Amino acid sequence: MAKKKRKGHQRGKSPSIPHHKDSETLTQQAQQALQDGRFREAIAHFKALLKQEDTVQVRQRLAQAYEGRAIALADKGMDKEALVIWHNRHALGADVAPVRLPYADVLLRLGKAKEVVALLDDGVDVLSHAERDKLRAKLAAHSLAGDTGIRDTLPDDDPLHAHLTAAETALDAYCNGDDDTLTQALAAIPFRSPCRDLAQILKALQRLGEAPEEAKKRLAKVADDSAFSLLRQAAELACLPESAISNHLQEVGETTRRFVLTLRGWDQTRQTMQQALHRLGPAPSHRALLKLMYRHQQTLGKTWVDEYALRLLVEKFPDSVEWLRQHRPVKPPDYDLLRLVTWYLEGSKSDPWDILDGLEKLADELQSWLPITPGSDHALRIALTLKRTDALFHVLDETPSKDPECLDSLVAAQIEESLKYDPDDPEAYLRLHGYYLRGKQLKQARRFQEAALSRWADDVRVLTAALDTAVDSQAFKKAAKLAHQILAIDPINRSARDRLVKAHLAHAAKQLRASRPDLADNELTEATRWDTQERFGERHDIIAALIEAQRNPAIGAARLAEVYKRQGSGLAAHFNMAMELEAAGIPPAQIGQRFGIKKPHVQGTADIEAFVARLQVQLAAGKLPDTIKRHFEMPVKTAAHFPMTFDAMLQLCELLKRCDWQAPRLAVAREGVKQWKAPIFELHAFEAKYPKKPWLANDKELHRLNAAEERATDAGDIRTATRLSEILAPFRFLGGPTMAFHEDEEEIDSPFRQASEEDAVLADLRERGLEALCDELGLDAKVRKILRAMNRDFGLEAVAGFMCDVQIITREDKS
Repeated sequence: MAKKKRKGHQRGKSPSIPHHKDSETLTQQAQQALQDGRFREAIAHFKALLKQEDTVQVRQRLAQAYEGRAIALADKGMDKEALVIWHNRHALGADVAPVRLPYADVLLRLGKAKEVVALLDDGVDVLSHAERDKLRAKLAAHSLAGDTGIRDTLPDDDPLHAHLTAAETALDAYCNGDDDTLTQALAAIPFRSPCRDLAQILKALQRLGEAPEEAKKRLAKVADDSAFSLLRQAAELACLPESAISNHLQEVGETTRRFVLTLRGWDQTRQTMQQALHRLGPAPSHRALLKLMYRHQQTLGKTWVDEYALRLLVEKFPDSVEWLRQHRPVKPPDYDLLRLVTWYLEGSKSDPWDILDGLEKLADELQSWLPITPGSDHALRIALTLKRTDALFHVLDETPSKDPECLDSLVAAQIEESLKYDPDDPEAYLRLHGYYLRGKQLKQARRFQEAALSRWADDVRVLTAALDTAVDSQAFKKAAKLAHQILAIDPINRSARDRLVKAHLAHAAKQLRASRPDLADNELTEATRWDTQERFGERHDIIAALIEAQRNPAIGAARLAEVYKRQGSGLAAHFNMAMELEAAGIPPAQIGQRFGIKKPHVQGTADIEAFVARLQVQLAAGKLPDTIKRHFEMPVKTAAHFPMTFDAMLQLCELLKRCDWQAPRLAVAREGVKQWKAPIFELHAFEAKYPKKPWLANDKELHRLNAAEERATDAGDIRTATRLSEILAPFRFLGGPTMAFHEDEEEIDSPFRQASEEDAVLADLRERGLEALCDELGLDAKVRKILRAMNRDFGLEAVAGFMCDVQIITREDKS
């Protein structure tokens, strides 16, 4: 039975053109195919059209289609097929299909040098003068690349013979490092020689090491269409910095890559490794890199490979540890595994407690390696490990906790321990000094300040730390002396100058408390001398009036009233005066009785802005006295009802939070909720109402807070949403807002809320620590995180009350 013939277009066969098409349609289709780069189709159309009307124009279009097809084939490396197409094109006649240089390129690649040289024959008028120059350059490039037959095919009297000889001599001299011969050979190559681009490249390579910028300028003179352009590109790659060359090497061929690396001075071993890395692709996996490193560990060095291979395991840890066991004949030491754990925890942004625990174990392992000499590389490794938690989370920027088991207390102890191994790190002393000074633990702060002064007596940062301690301990005379020392080292230190003025003003107030107006006047004079820009003019005027009041009460009271009026007679002016009177030992409540100044009141929005600015300055300098809070509580609450922008009201809430001034904060936050219904004001209102015991909130308040969290999340306010979530977390742990305790419910008086039981839990927490009690109760990570946050924000008393509330600890547990 005969097989059916397979229908359809056969591979490689030109598309058939229906003969019945008219010439106009055929011309349009042929032109469109030529414009679109569909050269095979265009050739078929033009050949069909040629059968209908054999004109010069059709032949020229057909020649264009042949040329496009031939170039496309050559670009794919199909030079033999391209040559056939070129021959088909030439068959159309020299008048419509003149010789093109891409044809010569194909001939040269196929080793047909004689045919190319024939194109240079003066008797054959096929190429222009410019094209002949380019063709001669191509012949020179191929000859120098190893095609020795080209020179034999050239006429004996062709000047290219001499140019090639000079170029070959120059190449040999460059490869042999013979600079004198190279210079002479390059001088023998004329400017208009086909080898002139090679001469430019060799001159650039000669200057590559000592004058890379000059080399780049020379290389830029070689055009992109030059026969030596590939050599120029390789030389340009050799000029790139080490960090930038890797990606470019991925885009070039093997020969070019080896040439570039040789120019850069890479030996064969290094090139082999680079080739192996190249085969892995532009983004190799960590496991593939690990295999490569251990395959070449003899070249790289076993110690180096063992060290840096660890870093490739972090991403897939702990599964990646098995990769290490496959390539190391022995089990990885505990030190390596502990480092892997800490790197993994840091990369995954784990809880600070987990990272602290991992770093503590790593430090213990390092400390077991004896002997340890302070300041040695090993000792510095231990010190860095002990300081790592603070470096990651800036824990010592917080105010010290009272509980020694809190995170900041443990981190402070670790940094103090690090000083045994790295006693020459001023940053560690300053971190500890600032931490304890922030908590008003002056004795501890002085210990680290004095240790730092004994080592770096002329360090401005250390002197500034001592100045801060002196100011906080009200040793204003010593503070002034330290400020003078700082200014002697750094005369333009504006911060030190301001601190000096403040120290003199504070010392003047101290002398007023001691009823020594004469000494206070001296301090005020010194403050004025250093306050050249009158930045503290308001304080100066008030203290001057108080000095006068001690000498002559009536005149002093009048001057004080005048200063008060000059400063605006509003809330800000009254606050300025009350702060200076408090420093001088006069309670704010006596301002009216002794000086006839009315109670503080708000005069408008501008007055509130001035008060906020003054409050911010005060909080930057220290705490706000309780007497000031009591004196200004009502007018600050009243300020909430004056017109304020969203940002101004929010700033005031944040400042009131910083100084733990909850009543006015609640008033301002409620007004913010009323005006803008913003989640951030819901947060401030809740925190101000329940600063210590948030579990006393009722269902309605918790539902409002939950809705505020959802609004903050929808609005993209992640910070506010996170803060709200932390407040709601304990209630969600209990099963939702409906399980919150109410002030008017019986649960408040349940046995779990009795003071005796809370005291028992609190004593247990203080004796054994939060972590030990969590371990004993078998609490999961989520509950532990909630308790740690509560401990950090509210203290162990709040944790004890919460544990009793939710019955985490039963009576049996506590008994």
